[in-house]
Amino acid sequence: MSELRPHAVESRLERPNLRRERVHATLVHRLLGGRRSGQREHGGERSQPQLNPEISATGDVRAYGYSPGVQRDNFDAHEFEVGFQSPLDPYSSTKIFVSFENGNVSIEEGYAYWTGLPGRIRFDIGKFRQQFGELNRWHLHALPETEYPLALRAYLGDDGLAGTGISLYRAFGGLGVHELTAQLTRSASDSELFGGSGRPTYLVHLLNFWQLTRSTYAQLGGTALYGTNPDSSLRTKVGGIDFRLTWRPPAEALYREWTLRGELYALRKEYAGAGTTRLGWYAGTTYKLGQRWIAGARYDYVEDPLFGVITRQVIPSLTLWQSEWVELRGQYTWAKTAGLNATNQFALQAVWAIGPHKHETY
Repeated sequence: MSELRPHAVESRLERPNLRRERVHATLVHRLLGGRRSGQREHGGERSQPQLNPEISATGDVRAYGYSPGVQRDNFDAHEFEVGFQSPLDPYSSTKIFVSFENGNVSIEEGYAYWTGLPGRIRFDIGKFRQQFGELNRWHLHALPETEYPLALRAYLGDDGLAGTGISLYRAFGGLGVHELTAQLTRSASDSELFGGSGRPTYLVHLLNFWQLTRSTYAQLGGTALYGTNPDSSLRTKVGGIDFRLTWRPPAEALYREWTLRGELYALRKEYAGAGTTRLGWYAGTTYKLGQRWIAGARYDYVEDPLFGVITRQVIPSLTLWQSEWVELRGQYTWAKTAGLNATNQFALQAVWAIGPHKHETY
């Protein structure tokens, strides 16, 4: 549950989901005992404003067009999300995100966390999106495209990997900045991944961050996920490698930024020791054309978990970052599954937010 991304004062037009990419000295300061982002100093008592949680709300509405086929379900109030964040006392804080999606109400995330524990460890307990790679942790409205990568949805669940349990996080320095996360959960993707056993699942994620130049940052991570179902002799293993490279010249950060990211997933389900490994991956890039316009493209590849049928997608997009409150995106998706005809989808997405946490990544 990474909290290394600073919440330093930024221009109101700069994208807020720029984590682990600030001045290296700031990160080192945190590693050496400085307060984490979002942490506050509190006296023995809090005034009434301090007792009230910070409340934010986000809307995500889409319009679609399809080819070939009959046009139906072309408009989708995809999700409305309300977030509550607050310190609980001088030692712990909480975040709760309630999702309203397709007439259903659910707790997307709800957890309490403690920072400043012995060994500079952060401890979380509750329901949270898990730290598998980079994009799984992000809320849907903060993604650079309208949906999670195809391989992530195929292997970790339509909404990505989430779970209820505990998480331990530690950051340390030495030839860069490194983050280690270990999580023990009951997975929300239990039926898809682990045969509905209800048993604990285990996740470890290591992320390494380097500032290569004043303008260039790189990160490389690896994830391992493991779970079992003794009733069916099922063992599920999922591995991942994630990479990100960002170029952002300090003097032109509002107008110029280029990011290249990718992730490789490997899924293996073994019954009585025998199984097949399936692979999926994506590569995506975004480039800031100016203060408000962002061009992007992503390529998806995935082998079906059951039969190994290959599906590919190509997704170019153009985003208008109108302000930190409003984002508009146009997107085209070409998809081709082996043995079937290609499909085309045109999408228009509008995302808006109110409250103190505009378009928060997570």
